[in-house]
Amino acid sequence: MSKLNYTELDATILTAIGRKKNNLALITEDANTAIDAVHAQMILRWQEANQGVAAAYQTARPEKFRIVDSRLQALRKGGKIAYTAKAGWQLMEGWNQ
Repeated sequence: MSKLNYTELDATILTAIGRKKNNLALITEDANTAIDAVHAQMILRWQEANQGVAAAYQTARPEKFRIVDSRLQALRKGGKIAYTAKAGWQLMEGWNQ
């Protein structure tokens, strides 16, 4: 089973942060289309693992903000963004989109 592709979502998150949308709600609002693409990948993975039964996934589907939050943490750990209580999410100095 291959890993999920978060490239589009990560780019959308970084663009939102670059446009000074620095909190989870604003970033999630900008990332709706990219989140839907990740959900589509998750449904395919679920179908593969459960012999084509996708209906059960709809009840287990993660909320959009949880997906964005996990990607924010991955980008932070990757050194692309940082968080401070005063300024919120910010692009790291010297990192280009």
